[in-house]
Amino acid sequence: MANPFVDTFHPAQSGLVKDIIPRVNGQVLDAPAGDVAIGAYVTTGGTLDIVTAAGNSRTVTMANNSYLVCGITQVKATSTAQGVHILVI
Repeated sequence: MANPFVDTFHPAQSGLVKDIIPRVNGQVLDAPAGDVAIGAYVTTGGTLDIVTAAGNSRTVTMANNSYLVCGITQVKATSTAQGVHILVI
């Protein structure tokens, strides 16, 4: 699926995701070309520096084992949270 925030027809933005993409070794994590993640899961808390589906840079403090429900196009390398996975529908 492409971008549920701009497509004229798309399935529900909740429920099952088609993939969870892990952030590896603290590197930048981009959503696959043309896709936008509907959120992120963090195993070890810290800051999550992201670019939202609206194109804004945000920093969110995350707790251990928590979800952020927000359209995400990129997780930045400056994030301190560990075990970050983006949820792609």
